[in-house]
Amino acid sequence: MKVMDKTDLPITGKPTKIRMGRGKGNPTGWIARVSTGQILFEMDGVSLSNARHPSFK
Repeated sequence: MKVMDKTDLPITGKPTKIRMGRGKGNPTGWIARVSTGQILFEMDGVSLSNARHPSFK
């Protein structure tokens, strides 16, 4: 199983009660843009019914 993730967009945040200016703030996490129809997982050697089952491990 291959997970297709490309986290390329940083989430930044500033503390509250800080004056304007001095940049965007420190990165607090990363996200990935996902378009409709984009492949997120590739599975090999698994039947289609097992792959679609939500509790497949």
